[in-house]
Amino acid sequence: ESRSVYFATLEMPPEEMMERYTCMLAKVSFSDWKFGNIQPTDPRLMEAGQLAFNNDNHIFFRRPPRGERTVGHLIQEAQELEAECLYIDQLSFLESTRRANDRWQEVAYICEDLKEASSIMPIFIAAQFNREAAGLNDMADLAKIGLSDAIGQTADMILGVHATKDMYANKLIHLGVIEARSYEPITWEVKIKIAQDTSFEIVNVVDKT
Repeated sequence: ESRSVYFATLEMPPEEMMERYTCMLAKVSFSDWKFGNIQPTDPRLMEAGQLAFNNDNHIFFRRPPRGERTVGHLIQEAQELEAECLYIDQLSFLESTRRANDRWQEVAYICEDLKEASSIMPIFIAAQFNREAAGLNDMADLAKIGLSDAIGQTADMILGVHATKDMYANKLIHLGVIEARSYEPITWEVKIKIAQDTSFEIVNVVDKT
């Protein structure tokens, strides 16, 4: 079942996110598109562009200016667009309406606002691991997000992805439940096939606590 999504792209311009989304639907490389190896007249891109605006697959890309990046403002915009869920990219660019002593406390306030707003509609948020996590040989844990302990305390589920260079070459990723209220931590090895029909296949369970 498709849902209309309000996509708040707080880091990248909405035009670039739309291009990435179109390339994903067209099953073509965004890098090839960006560097001119695929032309805008490519039939796959044209068909995917139409699909991206299809009413059955509605997605709204917006980049609110600074000062309008609070949880309340994003929820209000999503409701005005009659979106059914909110996706935020990314957490570190959100703003709090409450005065905080430091960034950790500000993120904690933001997490509280997100938790309260999740009763209105589902909210999905991207958050990056820190640079230390890039050198790990396996999935990073919650401590490697580093913005605030409140992330783990308020989120219903935190998922993480990890892949080494060899895994990328073999089209494999590790997808794991890092923290969840109703599920045990578990990591799956997933085979990804990018072709005419993109497929995801769970190869095996890597780790289960």
